[in-house]
Amino acid sequence: CMQKINDLFDRRKDAVTLTQHVWFIITYHLGLRGRELQSKLRREDLEIFTHNSVEYCQLGSEFTTKNHQGGASSHASSTSAGIISNQGHLLSIKMMLKHLNPECDRLFQRAKTNGTPRDPVWFVASPLGKNAMS
Repeated sequence: CMQKINDLFDRRKDAVTLTQHVWFIITYHLGLRGRELQSKLRREDLEIFTHNSVEYCQLGSEFTTKNHQGGASSHASSTSAGIISNQGHLLSIKMMLKHLNPECDRLFQRAKTNGTPRDPVWFVASPLGKNAMS
């Protein structure tokens, strides 16, 4: 089932599709379902690390919400939600982080209207608002 969902998103195609894929990944794996909360995510809120030779991504320890008081307590915590590299989802997150506009600290940024996949920056220095994420 997850492979069929992944096939819907060709993350190499454009910034809008990549944003939609990363939004789905974060909603599904990290349990962040509120548009208002997701629109406030910053790139440094995601923490990528390696544990037992497997790469993971989880919410950083500084990130707090009503549902995630204090953030993740440790990298090795089996109870903290995370994204594992072998699902292909971590690749999408890394690709998005690579192409974000460095002048904006938000994770979800507006896509360039005239960008190409060869451009180093796919987004403008403007965050997506909660209404744009619906």
